[in-house]
Amino acid sequence: MQDLVVDLSGAQAGKQLTLELPGEGRRAEVTFRLEGRARPHVSAVLTGYTEDVANLAADVPFGFHRVEYRAAAARYRGHALPAGFGVLSDPSGAWTNTTSELEMGRTTHVQVDLWRQQESGETSGDYLVLEIPVPAGARMLEGSFNGGLGHFEQRDGAVIVPIGPQLDGAGISFTLLGVDPGSFHVRAPVLRSAYEPGRARVHEGRGFAVLDRGETSSDTYRPTPDELFQHGTRLFGDANLSGAGEKLGLLYREHEGNLRTSDLRSLARMMLTISLEARDPALAVRFFEVLREKDSGYTVPFDQIVAIGEAYRDLGEFERAYLIFRATALETFGKDLEVAGTLQDQGERAGALDVLDELTLAYPDLPSVVEARLALADQLLSLAHGAHRDASLVRAGYDRAALTQRGILQLKRFLALHPDSSLAPDAGLGLVSAYLGMDDAETAARLAGEMAELFTQPRFADAFTYTQAVAQWHLGQEEHAKELLARIAAAEYTDERGNTTGSENRDLALYILGQIAHAKQDADTAEEFYDRVDHLFADAKEALESFRHRALVLKEVTTARPGQAISLEMEVQNVHEVELLVYAVDLMTLYLREKDLSQVTAVNLAGIAPTLATTIAIDEGRDLREREATAELALTEPGAYLVIARSGGLHASGLVLVTDLELEVVEDAVSGRVRVQALDRGDGRYLRDVDVRVVGSASGSFVNGETDPRGLFLADGVAGMATVVARQGDHYAFHRGARTIAPKPQRSDYQFAAPLQSDAYFQNVLEFNDARQNERGMRLEKEIRKSKEGVQLDQIR
Repeated sequence: MQDLVVDLSGAQAGKQLTLELPGEGRRAEVTFRLEGRARPHVSAVLTGYTEDVANLAADVPFGFHRVEYRAAAARYRGHALPAGFGVLSDPSGAWTNTTSELEMGRTTHVQVDLWRQQESGETSGDYLVLEIPVPAGARMLEGSFNGGLGHFEQRDGAVIVPIGPQLDGAGISFTLLGVDPGSFHVRAPVLRSAYEPGRARVHEGRGFAVLDRGETSSDTYRPTPDELFQHGTRLFGDANLSGAGEKLGLLYREHEGNLRTSDLRSLARMMLTISLEARDPALAVRFFEVLREKDSGYTVPFDQIVAIGEAYRDLGEFERAYLIFRATALETFGKDLEVAGTLQDQGERAGALDVLDELTLAYPDLPSVVEARLALADQLLSLAHGAHRDASLVRAGYDRAALTQRGILQLKRFLALHPDSSLAPDAGLGLVSAYLGMDDAETAARLAGEMAELFTQPRFADAFTYTQAVAQWHLGQEEHAKELLARIAAAEYTDERGNTTGSENRDLALYILGQIAHAKQDADTAEEFYDRVDHLFADAKEALESFRHRALVLKEVTTARPGQAISLEMEVQNVHEVELLVYAVDLMTLYLREKDLSQVTAVNLAGIAPTLATTIAIDEGRDLREREATAELALTEPGAYLVIARSGGLHASGLVLVTDLELEVVEDAVSGRVRVQALDRGDGRYLRDVDVRVVGSASGSFVNGETDPRGLFLADGVAGMATVVARQGDHYAFHRGARTIAPKPQRSDYQFAAPLQSDAYFQNVLEFNDARQNERGMRLEKEIRKSKEGVQLDQIR
């Protein structure tokens, strides 16, 4: 009788005892005596060894997926390399390197994967136990076990692993170390129920050998894709390009069409460097093409891109070589531009301009070089106005005239060298704008006409045509200007989305057409054009109001000797018939009662018969201004006569008891505006370019200017009694205001509060040119500031 004490603690899943039976055919009795409060489950299992497993249950709901002895991962510099198929897009062809001969001191990885089938309604399965025999010449490395319930036992040359009752599969792994040489038979792994040992699955036994020290395993080992990639990458990082090329080249040859894009990019970059170092043009070209297809954003360093171009050249691929060298030149141009940027940052503007000029001449006509040439002209012209404030420009002798001349020559050279460039219209626009800036209307008109014929893109052609029209208008060539302006006003353009719009210069063209008609005193035509833009230009609105104004004014006092024909002078505008009523009055009584004659038409004359009543007809037609009309009055008796004139809703009065005007002056007492109309008293023509000076008694300074083509001049901000002096050649005119002007700031709802100055008519054209210049300047600045490390592949096309 044998007594055994088993200590069961809470940290253990159970305890297994192995007892020898007394002998064949004899019975053995096992008695359990419990001490403590636990209620353990106890089972007795009889085991034995047999090679015949046919009688074991084959229908149990669990079993083995695989039992493999996997070769240990290759190592580099003491570290294991990843072994797997992660770099492949489709790992369906994966393989496993297995071990049957283990070199002494080397390791193998044991991997056991199990399955269990859940039966209907089952919430917990058999408590399974896995027995994995260990080859006699090997031992398990401490700490290498993983899987199951996390613990195991080693007993009788096997690893015993409790799997437990979980219903899903399981994986168990550990590492074996070869320690004793020899050839061994490894018993079959067994997965069985702990409660019904007869319910089991048996895998299969196998042979296994541990080789003597110095012997080499005959097992076939095929490196996995991950191992080749990582091994090659680490060799590349250690500058072992030959070794890296061997590993990465093998990976590419075996799995070219199945590599993940990100890993293929990395491989191609390394292989490109390796092939260039090895001076293998065919290999370099192959991986360069891979990068062009899979990694177009990659930047190839300058030293490599030149070597790649040479590789294509050596292989007879001259077109590709040209494209590579061309892209390289583009990038090196950008890198050289950094010199100009540095000089500019240090305040050496003159040096930056000179460097930019030299670079654009030294490099071939590449797109960025051509645009830089135009941007140089832009900078020269834009810097001209403030040249005297830049110390570096002053030191270099670049004044306004020199920079302007140089900029114009640069634009002319650009148009001569690149007439078919997409930037040629911009150069033409810049050239025309430069002459406008110098107030050279004649040259600007001629160039604009030439450019309009050369460059037919809608927006450019429109700008050139409009510029020519306005310049000719200023030069007095009105007939051709009218034709061009009418074309601009009627133009319609369709954009790429199918939207139709008018010219951006249309409103200005209409305004100018109105002014041309106005200057010719063609009121009907002027009104037609002004009416379309009066919401934009206050001057057009005021002109319309003057066209539609009706007036009837009698001369305050008319004197004549008795017996002389009395000609009553009137001022009328747009009045075609006037009724005159003449009353004999006591002048003193009338004046004393009314104090003045401003309200004499309101005098109650009811019941008094007029001395004379007559109706006179005034010529039909549109009056642009008030004009004189006369009425012959048959009054023979001396006396004072009150004359009442009526026409529709207009009333005027005067006393009957004769000078030429050179100026017509309208004073706005509220706004302080004085509107001066200059005219020829002989034929009534409006006079342009008349020098006008206006001063108010409370202003303190003159407002100067010249009349426009309509003979109009507007002076704002006049205060006090207005005095107007005008001169044209030897002819002078003078006017003294009759009332005090007290201007107050007025808010305008219009785009312009006065007739435009000459440069305002070119506003759209100049802004268009400025916008194009700014875009080019920003691109050049971006090119200067961009880091240049090489050539980006998508630039080679």
